[in-house]
Amino acid sequence: MPRKHFQQILILLFLFCTSCATPKTPNQFLLSPSPSLRILELKDHQFCSSLKVDYHESQLMQNRLYWGCRQSSANHHIIKSQNPRAITHNANLNNLINQITNKVANLPESIIQHSNGKVDEKHHKKCLELGFEVSTQDNAKIDDYFGCRSTLIEEYKLLPPYRKREYMKYPNTNYNINFAINTRIQKRLQEYNKQKEKYPTCVKYNIYNPNFNLCTKALDESKKCRKNIKKSRYQQELKAKLNCQRLSYVHFSNDLIKFDDEELSKANRANKKSDYHNNNNFAALGLDEESFVSIDEDDFSEDDGALDPEPLSINNDKELYTKFEITKLREKYMIKCHEEVDQKMKLLIEEEKFQCDELKKFKKIGE
Repeated sequence: MPRKHFQQILILLFLFCTSCATPKTPNQFLLSPSPSLRILELKDHQFCSSLKVDYHESQLMQNRLYWGCRQSSANHHIIKSQNPRAITHNANLNNLINQITNKVANLPESIIQHSNGKVDEKHHKKCLELGFEVSTQDNAKIDDYFGCRSTLIEEYKLLPPYRKREYMKYPNTNYNINFAINTRIQKRLQEYNKQKEKYPTCVKYNIYNPNFNLCTKALDESKKCRKNIKKSRYQQELKAKLNCQRLSYVHFSNDLIKFDDEELSKANRANKKSDYHNNNNFAALGLDEESFVSIDEDDFSEDDGALDPEPLSINNDKELYTKFEITKLREKYMIKCHEEVDQKMKLLIEEEKFQCDELKKFKKIGE
């Protein structure tokens, strides 16, 4: 083969191989040391850089949109699994996401936006101090507020940064009335989402509408009322069931027990055994058991609480039952009494819940 033809073939092969080769991406766009993640980074880079084809590489490195795209793409590579391979992959990926996040935070554009945010908040507070309103439904007041903001922005542009005249050649074009409007809109959306999470049924009213405040106040009162139900129930139930124990000794006192003089001294022990079978203990309730050895019905008023059980008729005869029988009678009385208390408590709680729900209602302004 002639030497000239051989050289031509080599040149054609070189051009062919060059055209087939995948363009190499500069290392500054690939941040992870993991080979598998670098492959994913390359794909993300090709996708995100294609969104801004008018940018050169040097500009792309400082472009917030590019790195924001890279950050979102990296988050999509997280594997939802608990196998060891996925855990290792996610750990490396989290490191990559942190690196991208740091890059975004240190971009010049990010620094300018942070500075603009501080100036925006300063001007916002100044207009509020002057009596203008933005948290309102009144469009005229909102227009007046942004008129105030426009005036402050114009004054701000007249002053060069750091009081140096040469900086007048580089005005901050990002801070303008549109920036102020967009910032207020974002603040409103954040506040709306916050209130929607806390008061989902009230956000149907504009959050700056008086009806929204009335709605949230009514819901807070209703929630507070429901929280107090549990505490109220415990106190009333304790009082009623304590009264059950007292009444069991009124209806079945020691006078009804068959015993001779020797057994009179054992009356206290009979009461203790009765308490044991009834799963109650006077000492645990803070009561003096001596006061229950013989209790007259007159010791209790008829109106001792709405939850008191219906009194039983008292047999005035004496020495009718053995100690074991009197214990079982007291126990049976206690069971029935507790059942009546539980039933009344259930009805009472339902009534209290209904009253709490009624607190959600309020008189709407303008209706």
